Amino acid sequence: MSTRNSYKVLIVEDEATSARHLGDYLMERGFDVRLETKQKEVKETLLNWRPHFCVANMMLADYTGLGLLEYVTEKKLDTKVFITSSHNDIENVKTALRAGAKDYIVKPYKVEDILSRLIFQIQKKRKIPSETEKPQEKDEALLIQLVNFVLKEANTKKSLHSILFNHSKMLEIALKAVRCSLIHCDPDRQTGFVVCSSDERSLRGLQIDLNRYPEVIHVMNTEKMVVIENMENDPTMAAIKEVVKSISFNAIIVSPVFKRGEFYGVVSARMPKEKGDFQDKDIRFAQIVSQVMSLVVSMDLQQELKFEKKEKKQEPQVEAPQESTSSSKKEEKAS
Repeated sequence: MSTRNSYKVLIVEDEATSARHLGDYLMERGFDVRLETKQKEVKETLLNWRPHFCVANMMLADYTGLGLLEYVTEKKLDTKVFITSSHNDIENVKTALRAGAKDYIVKPYKVEDILSRLIFQIQKKRKIPSETEKPQEKDEALLIQLVNFVLKEANTKKSLHSILFNHSKMLEIALKAVRCSLIHCDPDRQTGFVVCSSDERSLRGLQIDLNRYPEVIHVMNTEKMVVIENMENDPTMAAIKEVVKSISFNAIIVSPVFKRGEFYGVVSARMPKEKGDFQDKDIRFAQIVSQVMSLVVSMDLQQELKFEKKEKKQEPQVEAPQESTSSSKKEEKAS
């Protein structure tokens, strides 16, 4: 199903069955795909075919993912490299990202996860305004007022969960978002738990598969905010959107939350489909809310933040979210 204008993906993998399965899956969804295993052929394909993406195993018989990244950097190629590995240690992730990888994907993975990571990289990212950059005068007074509300709420005698829920509600109202959620990322870097969601209190404690949310994985790996612009009407995504019904193209903002300086999770705000791009004041306020939430989760009253974890039901292997289980629907609402 590839076309001349398709995004090109090079798969570098010596497990032939899984490589073909991934390749067939991506081609059926509008990508142009090539498979390689040997160092010489990989380098030639990178240099001559110039793929947009490369999904590469960290360890091959005669090549490593780090060696591939070094070659891409040396030749100044525009190829975005995803490293795949069965090792999920944070130091391995950081090493790959420092070497130039755009993503680090833990094996075994689902082909749907690779697709969502590709689309995340394709989606346009909004430039984050510098913290030293002075906001426009018309926005400054509003920001000060909003910050005052958030700080006052953080200083109340309410439970920590109530404070965090109210902060998520404030962010939802200020941004006119569909929902705003605080998600705690488990140390296994695969599992998340909803601490609070502005649109439904019952989602508290819901377990989610982080691999379904590449924007959350990205923020967890980089510990930096990401802002995705609305891609609903982008003609370059038309072919992919036609066959991919399980991925949202709404504008979304995701900011890291820390607990005593260590990564804790993310606060995310998802916009309605008709909503355009974020303004600087929206991004600044989301940054402030995430920083205040970091202070709240860092408080010593740890018992208040414990909750009964609701195990996610096994999801059927379907593409369209409307066919998923009720628990999966809850997970969609939480993100």
